[in-house]
Amino acid sequence: MVEQSHSPPDGVVTADRSERAVAADQKATAASLTPPMGRRNPHLPIRGRDLVLKELSGALAGSGPRVHVLHGLSGSGKSAIALELVQRALAAGVTTWWAKADDEPSLVEHMRALLRRVGVSDVEMLSGHPADHLWLALANVTTRWLLVIDNADDPALLAAGTGPLADGRGWVRPYQGSNGMVLIMSRSSDPSGWGHWCVRHKVDMLDEADAVAVLRDHVGVDDDDPQDARRLVDRLGRLPLALRLAGAYLSQARDTAWPDPAVPSTFRGYLDAVDAGRVALRDPDLVRPGQQFVDRAWDMSLDLLRRREPPLTITLLRLAAHLAPAPMPCPDVLNATCLNLTGLPGTTNQQLGRAAAALRDLGLIDLLSSDGRASLALHPLVRDAAERELPAEPGDLAVLTTLVRRSATVTGVTPDDISSWPAWQSVTPHALHMITMLLRNPGQPAQVVEDACYAANFAARSMHARGLYLAADAELQRIQRLATRDLGERNGETLRALHYQAVVHHARGRYREALDAYEKVYAARHEVFGPDDVETIRSRHYRALVWHELGRHAEAQAEYEAVLADRIRVRGPDDRHTLATRHNLARLKQDTGRLAAAEADYRAILDAQQRTMGPDYRHTLATRHNLALCLHAQNRLAEAQAEYDEVYHVERRLLGDEHPDTLAIRANLAVLAEARGHVAQARRERDSVFEAQCRVLGVDHPETRATRQGLVHRGTRPGPL
Repeated sequence: MVEQSHSPPDGVVTADRSERAVAADQKATAASLTPPMGRRNPHLPIRGRDLVLKELSGALAGSGPRVHVLHGLSGSGKSAIALELVQRALAAGVTTWWAKADDEPSLVEHMRALLRRVGVSDVEMLSGHPADHLWLALANVTTRWLLVIDNADDPALLAAGTGPLADGRGWVRPYQGSNGMVLIMSRSSDPSGWGHWCVRHKVDMLDEADAVAVLRDHVGVDDDDPQDARRLVDRLGRLPLALRLAGAYLSQARDTAWPDPAVPSTFRGYLDAVDAGRVALRDPDLVRPGQQFVDRAWDMSLDLLRRREPPLTITLLRLAAHLAPAPMPCPDVLNATCLNLTGLPGTTNQQLGRAAAALRDLGLIDLLSSDGRASLALHPLVRDAAERELPAEPGDLAVLTTLVRRSATVTGVTPDDISSWPAWQSVTPHALHMITMLLRNPGQPAQVVEDACYAANFAARSMHARGLYLAADAELQRIQRLATRDLGERNGETLRALHYQAVVHHARGRYREALDAYEKVYAARHEVFGPDDVETIRSRHYRALVWHELGRHAEAQAEYEAVLADRIRVRGPDDRHTLATRHNLARLKQDTGRLAAAEADYRAILDAQQRTMGPDYRHTLATRHNLALCLHAQNRLAEAQAEYDEVYHVERRLLGDEHPDTLAIRANLAVLAEARGHVAQARRERDSVFEAQCRVLGVDHPETRATRQGLVHRGTRPGPL
């Protein structure tokens, strides 16, 4: 029951995708597994880590245990060790993947991407848990490989719901082969969180000599008193990140023909500034371990920025610190066009680039590039310091909200477009973070709250489109709470959040709850916006969808026909929303036995969708899936098989093996296989799909029950909202 709908922001005209979508394949939507080699400076040697690198390099070569954990404070250099090992692996021709475990959604998306990368076949997908699929595939990889998992601060996430990680049944498990190796980075040093089969390496502070060498590497000269260098590194706790910041500061301070006497440029001067109280030494009990060492270097760097750089540099750092703790997509969220809509008129992209370069040169940010997408990232300890020492100014929430709301992703693309999912994955943390900030800071202008809710609503919608139903539901509840508090129950964004929450209920098979919410939203939209508003019409469409699911076919048909007439009048005959209603009328014909008429409608709709949206668009795929079901119902099994196979291969490539849409078509393929006499194969596949649906949808979901009973799925859902 695909409702192909997305209202563009006011004043924004969304282009017909036919030229782009039909002419070229859409990009893969998987999270990037490319190692962030831009964070490794080949001109700066890694110091004091020879022993651990020797052990890891030996393991990479095939000797000894295969799963290793680097654990230590933030800023201790875990990433530097990992990147050095990755560089050696790449030089030796070892296939290398870099996954992130910041949170469960991030880990799952990276693991899904890895499953696709290792080519999990249909045969290998016949058994249950995705972690089993992964390790079956990795066991069969004949070339050497290295998997790095970053930010695994909660080892329980790596267990993937299978019990304790030590049981070895999750995403990370004991590996007996000699081809592969897993390297994990974590702040967790608790041995009980890791299995005995994990070799743990504590990444501690550097010894004094290595710390001095690191400091000198970053300063770039060697003309200071050795005793001053030793005193300074001890004062900075010999933490690599703090040493990097101090070294970058001194390098910048010396790089001028007009030195400022107030700016220390020597080790002694830097240390004297600390001793004189020009650098605030905070109570180490009030900050996370390692933070106090970074703070000492941080204050010096901030002072230099204020003396040397234009105000935009500090502003950029402050804004970045108050966005989500995730890489910030630079050209999308952070760009001059958006800043000029805020309190920073006259800003150019060149000025932004210079400000970012100044922050990078002082070691305060990393400028990253992955799969052609640039982003700005702060180390967690630097972010903590910036957030505390550069508190949000009165207008910052409005600025940040505008940056997210007016980003190219939020204003220009819909989560219905699978090729846009990488962009949505980048923007979503920041859109949802604005909701957190506004919940903590009541009394903001209504337009700020409305903009934040708009962006977050569509971010949650993108999560739902990717099959993350529970996570989307949780975020929509928060959005609704904020919108109700600050905008009122009848505001458009409040109603949008309630509508999207109903769609999630619908997708989860909770039809009665969905219908109650649809009815409530429809009544409010009808009264507030009028009967011809596109959102009011959308509510009627979704109400008809639930009636359809509940078997109230006469009511559903009457409502579909009324909505179709309104959509043709308001949007035109080839608009994707109009085609969505035609699609669901065809479904109704199919479900009531009018198969020939349904088939004819599907083919006409499919022609229009391929022309206007492209062959890989989710709506197009849903129509093809339903056409296959219609052929199946007419016992035209060979034709149905061909259509199913085409859709399955596209959905598996674009959506992943365990997206609800992919699981639905796998279930239908199993039913078809049984009808064609392949009984044993069909039952194995059905069991595999059933296990996956129990995890993804729940044991009581209608599609899960249908798989258990060997029934054919209709295979569509609200998906696009």
